[in-house]
Amino acid sequence: MTSTTLWVSELFGPTVQGEGASTGRPAMFLRTGHCPLRCSWCDTRYTWDWSLYSHKVEVRPMDVHEVWSALSAAGAELPTPLLVVTGGEPLLQREALLIVVESARREGWRVEVETSGVIEPGCLVGKVDLFTVSPKLANSGMPARRRLKISTLREFVGLTDHVFKFVVRHPSELEEVEAIVADVSPKSVVIQPEATDNVSLAERSRILVEPVIRRGWTLGTRLHITLWGDERGR
Repeated sequence: MTSTTLWVSELFGPTVQGEGASTGRPAMFLRTGHCPLRCSWCDTRYTWDWSLYSHKVEVRPMDVHEVWSALSAAGAELPTPLLVVTGGEPLLQREALLIVVESARREGWRVEVETSGVIEPGCLVGKVDLFTVSPKLANSGMPARRRLKISTLREFVGLTDHVFKFVVRHPSELEEVEAIVADVSPKSVVIQPEATDNVSLAERSRILVEPVIRRGWTLGTRLHITLWGDERGR
């Protein structure tokens, strides 16, 4: 692999951003392959779980210029184009990703990167409009030493544009969120119900809304689940 090659899982859009601060906004998506984490509830296991999926089928190496050409062509008609980079964990490939990000920014695109917060932003500092940082809770099934890198989270908080998004199943987990928020002090907190179907999304949203309001946070959703269920490429 070279510094101009990306492991790509999916390129798709135009669609709408389903989560976080830009929910509902028209967007193009770049989903990278590979992830250092192993969340039990992960809904994109096809980017990293080679016991269930084929690496050869699910992830392909692409030249970064080919990646940008495909994204820009598909998103050419968007009046205010947004590129969402997600994964997997995009920051595993931040040097190659930088070329795509800079190409998008030169063309007037907004760029948002979604990350678990376990890898530093590095060369992408100052190049991305918004980092959506999603620290993993104990509900992910992983030990804290793997899923939480406090010094790295503080580095993201030091950047101007960031939002922290926590995947939550039950109100009791909000105490864990509180502890992380108290430690790193992000400027914006979104609580996202963990759900891959509309019934679970509605039920978890209802039990979370009041405790989220009390804490002054934002209750997020998964708009793509509401619209298309757990369909890939949406």
